[in-house]
Amino acid sequence: MLADMPEAAFRCFGASFTVEETAMNSPFLELPYIAPSQAQKHVTHNEALQILDELVQLSVLSMGSDSPPASPADMDRHIVGASPVDAWAGKAGTIATFENGEWRFTVAKPGWRAWVQTPGVTAVFHGGNWQAQAGGGNNLMLGVNTTPDTTNRLAVKSDAVLFSHDDQTPGTGNSALSINRADPAKTAQIQFSTDYTAGAQVGFGGDETFRVKVSADGVSFQEAISVSPTTGNVGINASPGTEKLTIREDADSRTEFSVTNTDNGQYASAAFRLNAANDHYFSFLLYGSGTVYAYTNARMIIGTYADEQLALRTNTTDRMFIHGDGRISIGTSAATAQLSVNGAIRHGQFTVATLPSAATNGAGAMIYVSNASGGAVMAFSDGTNWRRTTDRSIVD
Repeated sequence: MLADMPEAAFRCFGASFTVEETAMNSPFLELPYIAPSQAQKHVTHNEALQILDELVQLSVLSMGSDSPPASPADMDRHIVGASPVDAWAGKAGTIATFENGEWRFTVAKPGWRAWVQTPGVTAVFHGGNWQAQAGGGNNLMLGVNTTPDTTNRLAVKSDAVLFSHDDQTPGTGNSALSINRADPAKTAQIQFSTDYTAGAQVGFGGDETFRVKVSADGVSFQEAISVSPTTGNVGINASPGTEKLTIREDADSRTEFSVTNTDNGQYASAAFRLNAANDHYFSFLLYGSGTVYAYTNARMIIGTYADEQLALRTNTTDRMFIHGDGRISIGTSAATAQLSVNGAIRHGQFTVATLPSAATNGAGAMIYVSNASGGAVMAFSDGTNWRRTTDRSIVD
């Protein structure tokens, strides 16, 4: 038989020709060829038809499972998962066909496509893996420049991702990204990672409070900002309170709120401003020159709402107290009279020619007159005149 012989030279009617060894299978689907003068040709032919029937217009019951079904029907087909076991062990990514009581496996080639009946998607074999193909219908998984998996069904590797309003259909001009969860006990959040280790999370984390969290190790998270869903009040390192903003720091010697201006100019200020109705405001500024300003265009009240002291301090030392009962002490924390002063008191000093109005200052006002007749003297106002405290005579 010519087909049964290796490459050989033959001579016929004075001419010579060469017969090369015939390949036994087709290069792509590996369909068996019928050899010249082969007996039982129908067996080989039927086998090729069977392979064509399995692979052309390929449709499989499932994709990605690692375990074969317990009771497969004859000619059931599946795409084997990445870590197969039992009868599928070592056959990752192949097409498994159950035929005559046993599994037969076909190795896919790049570009092969299959319809996956559950959940109803088209898959393509690319880069050594089966991937759900973008297009109409319910896509099981989609990878853009990467391979998706059953957890990350949509996976994208790109320097940037753009979501834009629809200007082709055209749409409404709006654009929104929605992250939906089943109930308030679940999470709905965006996670930011470095080398796949989580460093920050934004969103809902098991309740209805919106939170911003950060982490140094991807395991323990520190809540930085939280927003109440009912009031919109904000908490920084704290749960939102009854105020619009609540800031908490539980360590000693920590600044809870800081406003900084890094400009070295003399008039560069670090400031905050409070605005109220009727254009009223209060501003507090610290200038680079080292001067602090606090001013307002409204009535200003400084005090306490409890029976507590109001103290004024300089150079870390208390200098003056206004006590809860209204008494004032200067240079001492004790108030034995309405005004207690620990030290000398200096009154305003005037000459006879520069005496202020006794009536304007009112009865009881006191001054020091440096050149009164008879010598310097303390004087008090009787509501009309300045009188010497020594003899009650009018100062002249």
